[in-house]
Amino acid sequence: MEIRKLLFFRDGARLVRLDIERLVYIEADKVYCHLHMKDGGRITLSHPMSDLVPYLPEEIFVRINRSYIINIGSVLSICGRIVQLFDGTELRIGNTYCDILNNYIAVM
Repeated sequence: MEIRKLLFFRDGARLVRLDIERLVYIEADKVYCHLHMKDGGRITLSHPMSDLVPYLPEEIFVRINRSYIINIGSVLSICGRIVQLFDGTELRIGNTYCDILNNYIAVM
């Protein structure tokens, strides 16, 4: 099965193009969500994160706490309950999401 690389989200009167490969992580902010991109840019959508989840490929994105979904390919390291992304961002892993995250990674 091929993974979808482009998504379009309606944000008011506009359609926002989202290139999945450029997306590092998603941050929930009440009824908004912030899409953090590899180039340092940020797109804010007037949707709660729960509206986006059904459209994100499960092979690429994993929720690590109530407020964050990460692109598993953007993970640099995991130390305890902290995920460090390639852009230097550090995000806390929620208690209920540890096992879910462990299913996405292979440890030698």
